[in-house]
Amino acid sequence: MSNPKPTGLFAELTARMADVNLDGLDEPTGEVQDGDEVVGVLTDELKRLYAVRAQDIDACHGFNVSSLHKVADLMERHPSPDEMSQAFKDLAREKEVHEIRHAAIETLLSAAVRLEFPAAVSKNVAIREGWQVAVLNDHRSSSLPAALLSALLGR
Repeated sequence: MSNPKPTGLFAELTARMADVNLDGLDEPTGEVQDGDEVVGVLTDELKRLYAVRAQDIDACHGFNVSSLHKVADLMERHPSPDEMSQAFKDLAREKEVHEIRHAAIETLLSAAVRLEFPAAVSKNVAIREGWQVAVLNDHRSSSLPAALLSALLGR
């Protein structure tokens, strides 16, 4: 009798990280900026998680494109209002699953970097060229402010 394949997000992430080829991995291209404090270089494990995060971003973009195709195909069939409503509910649910998955991976990467580099705790951090972990000066952030992102995403 064989062991069942592990399931769940963490089992999937662990398997995907193990499949990452570090030799072929594209590293970040952003340069360290004046005022940034380099606190270290990503470990191989964190590079793998960074790669999985990049794959997830690509998957989310692919989902958005496929969703547009699904809506276009649906419209060509002239669905009833009930069919249309159900299709949009299904797409919304699927989009929410992608968003939850992405948020989990993003949070996991952020937490792992901060745990590995205590100087980055409670700071804005960016991964720069050469896999350098940079703590940003107070005037910049590694991402758009949360309020702006929420507004753009319609949350």
